[in-house]
Amino acid sequence: MTVEKNNKFIILAVAIGIILNPLNTTMITVAIPAIQQSFQLSSTNVSWYK
Repeated sequence: MTVEKNNKFIILAVAIGIILNPLNTTMITVAIPAIQQSFQLSSTNVSWYK
């Protein structure tokens, strides 16, 4: 790989990581109430993520 292609690959990898992190956080935050209800957990038991 040339330096230019390598730089583009690095920028793409970082951009994908930046986009996926908030997306993953949002999915988990939305799913926590359903997980809590399904497993009949208290708020303190699911607070490990919050």
